[in-house]
Amino acid sequence: MVLEPKCYTSQRRSFIWILIPKNASSTIRSVLEQPHFETRFATCASIPSAMWGSATVFAFVRDPVERVLSAYQEVLLRATLYPTYLAGVDFLSLPEGSTQFDGFLDRLDQGPWDLHVAPQTEVLAGRRVDLWGTVDNLEADLLRILSAIGCPPRAEVKHHRTRADVIANRNRTAPDFARSDLSVSQLDRIKTLYHDDQELYDRVVAEGRGVQ
Repeated sequence: MVLEPKCYTSQRRSFIWILIPKNASSTIRSVLEQPHFETRFATCASIPSAMWGSATVFAFVRDPVERVLSAYQEVLLRATLYPTYLAGVDFLSLPEGSTQFDGFLDRLDQGPWDLHVAPQTEVLAGRRVDLWGTVDNLEADLLRILSAIGCPPRAEVKHHRTRADVIANRNRTAPDFARSDLSVSQLDRIKTLYHDDQELYDRVVAEGRGVQ
């Protein structure tokens, strides 16, 4: 399956944000959709190479374990809302909790089927990133990046919505499955599946977030 990563671009402001699903993308999108940013939503592949060469590129990364847990809830919600989504996949019929999560990891072993579960490094596809942010430091990092490109927001940066909000608004339920519920073997499996993501996340946290 070909996965098409998305970007928000601004020709006038000369920036590209590579959108990595499950990395506070709803919050960041709500900020960049303010009119003064003059952004365009597009696939990364459709952006001219000249813009990739000249624009400031930024992206947000997330701890891989937290991202996988969020993606798991996203997948279960989508499977509930859209009957054809992952129809016939075994783990959807397994008992909720650790058993079902193991089945989810088994399916991930076969490769990503959706950008929400694709490795962050796969979404980035080796593209140059000038400025990094992390989800756990979202507000400060987003304000720093927007200041660096000379375009601060005209409204307060706050979490646009959480997965729990979406689930509640649609009168659905989702498993309350948190990091503390993971076994050592499940943590090891996630770290193996998303090894490159963990290295990237650790490097961003340890080495800084790009040009100041």
